[in-house]
This record gives sequence, structure tokens and C-alpha cells, in this order.
Amino acid sequence: MIFDNVINELNLRTTLIGTLICLAMACAGPAKEEKDVEQTPEDRLEQQKMRRSLLFALIADSRIESLSEYIVANDMSAMFSTDPGPFLFFTPTNEAFEGLDPATLKLWSNKNNGIVKSLINKHLTRVDTLVADLSYYEGRNLQTLGGIQIKVIRDQDQFYLEDVKGKRALITTNPMQMDNGYIFYIDQLLHRP
Repeated sequence: MIFDNVINELNLRTTLIGTLICLAMACAGPAKEEKDVEQTPEDRLEQQKMRRSLLFALIADSRIESLSEYIVANDMSAMFSTDPGPFLFFTPTNEAFEGLDPATLKLWSNKNNGIVKSLINKHLTRVDTLVADLSYYEGRNLQTLGGIQIKVIRDQDQFYLEDVKGKRALITTNPMQMDNGYIFYIDQLLHRP
């Protein structure tokens, strides 16, 4: 059983690494000698957009590696790379996934059941105004793509993300700004299935 879990984890990481390599190669563009011949201005613009998208940040940031694996495994990459947003993505860090039992993690890796897509959408909100300062959003009800409301609250000079049941996650670091949104890091999963 433990051996199967290790093998499954290695397979998932291998798939993710392969996807990351493909994305990196696509972002890097063709080799120098091909660049002059084949790359059009549209290709260069598309590569620049990819490098400034939430997807690129999600894949490049080792603090949120666990979540990145689920985004790739559940075919959600296009939304984070091509949707103009703007989004606020309250992204659970790797530590938020620690302590979850292997059976749950394996279930979440199955893209056919929609569990992770639902979970991710409950941490992602589309906004009209994109601001890095959380005090702008403080006290406002934000509707997630998963159909629930969340709220940014401040308690003793720290910001928290709070769900409708009053469960809180600490917003731990400064956001990462990309063209189609901000990534705010939180220390735990809200709205677990």
C-alpha cells in the first residue's frame, strides 16, 4: 500500500515535470537559429503573455507546488494562462496539503471526479478592480468561481481569508502580481470537499 502511494506520487510528479518542461520550452521559444525564421511577432507576444500569466507563476513557485500539480492534473492550465481575469487567487501553500491522508490526495488527482476543480474554484475570485493592498478588499464579500462567498478580514495587523462558516486561513506573504491577477498565499485549505 505504501509502495503504491509512493509510485503514484512519483508518477504524478513525473507528469508534472514533463508538463513543466513542455511549458518552459514553449515559453522559451525555439532555438536561436529557428527564431529568426519561424517566430512571428504574434508568437513572441503569446510567449510574453504566458510568462506573465498566473499559470507561469503557479508552476514556477515551489511554495505552491502541490496545488500546481492538481491544476495540471485536472486540465485547468488554460484558465490560468489565457483568461484575462483579473483574478485574486488565494493559493494554499504546500503546508496546507500536509497531513491530508494519501487516499484523499489520490482521489483529488483523479480529474474525472471534479473535486479539485471545485476546491480550486472556491479559492479563486474574479474582481473588477485589481489591487495588491488587501486593505482594499477588507470586509468585502467576494464571490468565488466556486459559488461561495469569502471575505478578507484584518485581525491585529494580519490579514485572513474567512469563509461563510467563519473558518480562517492566514494570508502569509506578499502577493505575486501577474498580468491576469494576484496570487495571495494562505496557510490552509478552506472549503475542503
